[in-house]
Amino acid sequence: MSLENKQSKKKKVTVNDIAKAVGMSASTVSRALSNHPKISSSTKDAVHKAAKKLGYFAVNNAYMQSGQPKTIIILVDHTQIKSAQTFVKAVQDVLEKHDLQVLIKYVSHDDATSLKSLQQLSKFDTTGFISLLNDKKLLLQLSEISTEYQIPLVVVNNTNLIPDTTVISPDLYNGMMLIFRHLLRVRALSPVLITNPEFVYSDALNEAFVEVAEAFENKLTYRKIDVQNSYKELKFEIEQILEKHPETNAFITYNYDTALQLHYLLTSKHIKIPEDIKIVSFGDEDGQPYIFPKITSISYSLTEMGQIAAHQILKIIENQTIENKLFITPTKLIIRSSTMGI
Repeated sequence: MSLENKQSKKKKVTVNDIAKAVGMSASTVSRALSNHPKISSSTKDAVHKAAKKLGYFAVNNAYMQSGQPKTIIILVDHTQIKSAQTFVKAVQDVLEKHDLQVLIKYVSHDDATSLKSLQQLSKFDTTGFISLLNDKKLLLQLSEISTEYQIPLVVVNNTNLIPDTTVISPDLYNGMMLIFRHLLRVRALSPVLITNPEFVYSDALNEAFVEVAEAFENKLTYRKIDVQNSYKELKFEIEQILEKHPETNAFITYNYDTALQLHYLLTSKHIKIPEDIKIVSFGDEDGQPYIFPKITSISYSLTEMGQIAAHQILKIIENQTIENKLFITPTKLIIRSSTMGI
């Protein structure tokens, strides 16, 4: 058997193997191997010695190798196929000017399918990941792959799940403030926030809701409910809320699709929108002017977020120092007939 064949039979040494050997986290080892400026020289020396001893070779560190195909993979939640188009085009427009190929990968929430799909990505000559994933489990799986193979990762959506990662997010606090001011103007003083605990920005949205609601505490009452991706569960929770708290006169949903489901559910119960209950959603659809029902929404620029994501992944690839890793983009309230008779 040739030396090459013997080596191919050996178990590939990973970042996690080095982390165990030196007693550090995988993310610290990954940053040390990438010569991150915030990692001390002593830590870098220890990591490089262990890597050499174990026979580690960063086979997928494509952006450090000249002459290799350079591909940025944009991972999109399968529920965002329509809304992601604007974001993807903005990323492509920036990266194609730098001779970087862009691959769009739609990922399902199905655990077995999604895990296999993400694992396959490590076999590409991948230069970087840009994540539009909403599901916490999927994002954590992607983070592990990013760390394992030292592939740069930029995350879109407010999340503190992954430390030391570049994150781009709409201004959820300002968006929530705009919603509450609008609800006060239209006398909807008993709002309920609907979130999904599996979504990456649910914690941040909850925090913004509570912080803003407490500022208006003497003017209104508020509640929160968690609903996963199920119309049946949404129906049950809404029925419970309306039965226990008949004074409820507004719902704030974590995304546009849930707002549409809620509108259908309430009108099927002969509840008038917006006369009886008002609906506001986070996130806006490009085709809203042509869609019924028209939902009052917090809107933000996916074009701007895509441009920021592209420029940040370029900086990481070029080993530029990035001091600011959190980018907040402006939000605005678009008022439609789900909160006002217009």
